[in-house]
Amino acid sequence: MQDLNKLSLLFGIISLSFVWCYHIGIQRAKVKPIKVLKHGFKEKSYFMYGVELLSALFTNSSYNAKKIKIVFDFFISIIESIPIKLSILKKAF
Repeated sequence: MQDLNKLSLLFGIISLSFVWCYHIGIQRAKVKPIKVLKHGFKEKSYFMYGVELLSALFTNSSYNAKKIKIVFDFFISIIESIPIKLSILKKAF
């Protein structure tokens, strides 16, 4: 890949994906805290916590479209920098 526009777009998409997973993980940890292990570190990072939720949403048929819409609305609120109420996000968990 040598096209700078394509590389720039790819980097932007990856950055947005990271931020989305990270923020979903933070919000999910507020609802269901991450377990702290004996040595004092958390079992998972916020990023992985968000990745797990998103992968479950997109691969599990047990999650309905309403929960996926809540997660996408949260993503849009991150992009637009509009705070979303935590009570709305709790429905996805």
